[in-house]
Amino acid sequence: MADFTIPELPPDDPTTPINETTAAYEAFQRNQSSWMYAGNVGQEAHPGYGTWIGTDGQIHTTDWIDRDGDGIDDRWQAGPGQPSRKKTPPVGVDVVNPNTGLTGQQALDLLKDPNAIYKGGSLFPDLADQSSIVAPGSLAVINSTLRRWGFNIEEIGGLSSWVQSQLQAGIDVASVLILIYDQPDFQSRFPGMKAAVDAGFAAVSPDDYIEYEDGLREYIDQYLPSETVGNLDTLMTTLLGGNISIEQVKNRLQIAYDEILNAPVDVKSWFLQEYGEGADAMLATVLLDPDQSFTDLEQTAKEAYTQAAASEILSNVITKDTASKIASLGYTQESQYRQFTNLAKQEFLYLEKLTETDDLRIAREGVESAFGVDADAAMAVARREEERLSEFSGGGGAYTGTAITGFGAINA
Repeated sequence: MADFTIPELPPDDPTTPINETTAAYEAFQRNQSSWMYAGNVGQEAHPGYGTWIGTDGQIHTTDWIDRDGDGIDDRWQAGPGQPSRKKTPPVGVDVVNPNTGLTGQQALDLLKDPNAIYKGGSLFPDLADQSSIVAPGSLAVINSTLRRWGFNIEEIGGLSSWVQSQLQAGIDVASVLILIYDQPDFQSRFPGMKAAVDAGFAAVSPDDYIEYEDGLREYIDQYLPSETVGNLDTLMTTLLGGNISIEQVKNRLQIAYDEILNAPVDVKSWFLQEYGEGADAMLATVLLDPDQSFTDLEQTAKEAYTQAAASEILSNVITKDTASKIASLGYTQESQYRQFTNLAKQEFLYLEKLTETDDLRIAREGVESAFGVDADAAMAVARREEERLSEFSGGGGAYTGTAITGFGAINA
């Protein structure tokens, strides 16, 4: 980058204003570095008396205007012959611009070379080692990044000593923002990142982590309304440590809504019962357990519905094996509900008469026959129906139709 030179006013007219029409102003605009601009160079569009009063600490052009010949630049005077209003700092002290934290000389140097660095000084007054070399704005960039990552003022303060020591050691900002991952305060904010690395998976970036957190909250609110989900950091640690993507989270939680919470019968207790007495009572914890595959969770939820429906409608408990067979056949919740309801109307068919030797149970042969999961059970139930119909036509026995249950003349 070419050296920056503050433009001089045309020598033949010391009162010519620096404005948009002058070549000097245009040169200034081309060369100044806007992001390091520490003052308002060229702001005096109409030079005259008093135009610099109150601008101490800002950068001013190096020309001299003294129309009254009193040895004081007119722009520091309220009028001709008036004393200078320029605030003179103590010997050896340069005025610091409160808006930038830079002295006038520092600002001039930065305008000449935006890549300049400073040794401590007012740019970073909080650095313990004033002899260290720190690039301008480094600490501000890091603090801004930490705030974007969700750190509060106290948490940033806890990391400040470490950050400053890294900058003083000459480590660049990008490297500091990577090395910070190993700091305890950072790991406390992003516990799932360490869990992923410890499990041998790639750590997500803080920005991706925050996006994951937001997605997790959204899906929990959508699919687990009014459910207790526990600590979010614990869930994040479990999920990222188990390499579960946010899309997998959505699919797993949707099971809860479709198969468990939205069911016409109480499925939740049956579902959680499958995981034993030590199981967490929270659906989110069970559904998001990386040790449980999506297929297993979905199958277990379907089986839980079948068991819950049988228990509620038939007042009988069916075996897990029977529930598993029914769930595997692809019956919807509505069709299962209808089947169990119709089967309940045939309950007297499964009350043996003294002359009947087959022990048919509604929770076993009845269910297996109704859902077509066992051919032998279906044949046994069909024989009993025929025998009862035969007895009924002869004036005795009991008759149980598909939708009607009744007694014949004799039930012996």
